[in-house]
Amino acid sequence: SGANKKIVMTHMIPHEDFASNAFDHLETNTFFGSYKLSRTISNMNPDIVLFGHTHFTFDKVKDDTWYVCSPLGYNFEWGSTDVQKEVDRKLIVFEVN
Repeated sequence: SGANKKIVMTHMIPHEDFASNAFDHLETNTFFGSYKLSRTISNMNPDIVLFGHTHFTFDKVKDDTWYVCSPLGYNFEWGSTDVQKEVDRKLIVFEVN
């Protein structure tokens, strides 16, 4: 509270360490996190990084930056068949002053 927060948002996975091994066999795995993108974001020194591209939930602090991915994903990836429950479970509200 009081201090401004720097937020970066990207569709791509922002750090190579965050890519799932499930995609190691794919040629397109470079799009699942790269050193260059990681370095670019790190140089921005953000407080929070919001990202997508993956259907894996991610919530981790690395080098004083909070990295968050909260995808809805496909319905066959859900824990239930209740659409509203799944949407409510994945929503994150950030209050920005």
